[in-house]
Amino acid sequence: QTRDARSARLRGSFAERSQFDVAKHRLSPSSLKHPRFFTMAPAVARFVPSPIFGKKHARNGIKPPSPGRAGLRRQASPGTPGLMPLADGEPDMIPYDRPDAVGAWWERRIPRLAISPFVGRERQARYRIGRLAVDVLAAARLAAADWEGTSDPYVVVSLSGHQLGRPKPGVPPSEWPEVVRGHHKTKHVLRNLNPVWTDEGADFDVWRHGGVLRVEVYDYKEFETDPRIGLATIELAPLANAGPVEKWWPLEKKGGVRLRLRYEVDPLAEAASMLWLDPKPLRPPPKFDVNAVYGHALTIKHRLDPGIKAARKLQDVLKWKRPVESAACLACAVAVAALVDNYFLVLHAAAVAFLLFTRRERDRALKREARLKELFQEIDADRSGRVDLAELKAALALVAASGLAP
Repeated sequence: QTRDARSARLRGSFAERSQFDVAKHRLSPSSLKHPRFFTMAPAVARFVPSPIFGKKHARNGIKPPSPGRAGLRRQASPGTPGLMPLADGEPDMIPYDRPDAVGAWWERRIPRLAISPFVGRERQARYRIGRLAVDVLAAARLAAADWEGTSDPYVVVSLSGHQLGRPKPGVPPSEWPEVVRGHHKTKHVLRNLNPVWTDEGADFDVWRHGGVLRVEVYDYKEFETDPRIGLATIELAPLANAGPVEKWWPLEKKGGVRLRLRYEVDPLAEAASMLWLDPKPLRPPPKFDVNAVYGHALTIKHRLDPGIKAARKLQDVLKWKRPVESAACLACAVAVAALVDNYFLVLHAAAVAFLLFTRRERDRALKREARLKELFQEIDADRSGRVDLAELKAALALVAASGLAP
């Protein structure tokens, strides 16, 4: 009974943190549900020092990290996956406040940041140096986008950044890859140039130094493209570890937007991120060229011309516009149909013809061999079974006298 009670308590504690253990320690869900796992877990925890069953945490287990603001607020939607995950069981993103008790020694804070400049772009995309909390509070004196002199505004907050190195001549600076960006969209307010939003906020995990917060205000249209009526760009570097900052930011066209920002950053991680590789520059889309499209169309036409001509010729044959070719095709079709219908008789006839042909060739070969023997007997005058030089000269003189070719 004591063992059953302890197993029940352990099952409850593991059920509460099963998601944490599966993500961090590569435990399969089937192993957590197996009854033998919970029966053997207390004994294993006493003797095996591991990230899960450590001696210090044998009874209570490891507590999952505190969710912080990211667990209590709405998390900003990340970009489309392109670089992550790197391997099965590894987390897609390593936050800046990840506890050192989780993972191997090289995944702890100091070793991870020390080797981060040398691990390549794909692994650097998993690291984060801080967290930005954004609250959209209000906007004022917005531009009117409707004919009634009002707008239906909403705000789109995007986290991005540019490369830190000097761009190549003629190449625009590359932005952060889409996988490390973040986006958040508020609800639209109907017919109001001074809108107010409540409980409209999101948390962004900042990738590296040089982040920029882009605040865009749009006018909501139900059946048209939403026009942009305001834009504000905010550098994150001055806000690092400055506490909550609430102020009005002016928009480019007209009006302003009121935000509450809180940017928490790890100074060591931010310094290491300055040595990371810049994202690869995106190639600008090619301009539309009518001549190129026309050239591709002509190339396709030239490659399809033989097939088109063959199809037209076949159509004329089927319509008897070419009587000779149509009759020949009809005879071939009848022959093929008869061959398919009487294939057994045709096969036997082919076998008989082959046997007759081989018999005739054998008889001709035997006659040729007999004639050669007779000639040899005529040439071999001394019956020695060998032809010497004198007998060969006599044979050539006889052939020359008869007027025959040798």
